[in-house]
Amino acid sequence: MAETPTPFAARADLDGEVAAPPPSPLLQRLSAAGRALLAVVVSALLGGFAWLIVMQKSLEEGWTDHDFNGGMGLLVGAEDEQVSRQGFYVTMAAWLVIAIAFDLASRIRRAPWLVRGLVLAGALLLLWGLVFGPLVASRVDEVPAGVFGADAGGASAVVALVASLAAGITLARAHALVRSTAWWEPKHFDLRESLEELFDRDTVPPAVPVDVPPGTSATGGATRPPAADAPPPAAGS
Repeated sequence: MAETPTPFAARADLDGEVAAPPPSPLLQRLSAAGRALLAVVVSALLGGFAWLIVMQKSLEEGWTDHDFNGGMGLLVGAEDEQVSRQGFYVTMAAWLVIAIAFDLASRIRRAPWLVRGLVLAGALLLLWGLVFGPLVASRVDEVPAGVFGADAGGASAVVALVASLAAGITLARAHALVRSTAWWEPKHFDLRESLEELFDRDTVPPAVPVDVPPGTSATGGATRPPAADAPPPAAGS
């Protein structure tokens, strides 16, 4: 009596290799939870770095007088040399909170990652312009801020817009990639095969001999049979 294969039985693929059985539901849930946790951490780090690079580089180039990192450090009570360091730590902690909120929102409202990134960019610009700027202006005298950076130069709002777009899109893309299962699947890449395909792309493949049946030509048409009264070919011709 033949045995009935179970759903988890190993199957042989077309190449004769035996495919591994699917993971258990518990392992799938743990894997999904690990991807979600790592997506939050990685996206928070990349988004925070994207934001700080644009904001602080613009300060160094003189495009704005708004020191976001310094303002954040002074808000938490840091002094002297600890201002920049404490500002960086608090900024990255804030981006971790933003990434968690982004992850929760992504579970409730599904949309393409680019759309979510643009929405996040708009929210970041509003948080900076309507919350952080006025808060720094009311509590810190050393850092120019104000509503949408009004006290730090006219280009401050443009700089914050660029920083919001860079950080929002970076966070959304990193979150989507790390959380997806396809990103973690092993990819096969053979450098030798790629080079051979590259250099052999312009070569003409060799002609394949075709067996022509009697009475037909190579193009598929019928050949004319020789005349019955045709003289035989001359010898030596």
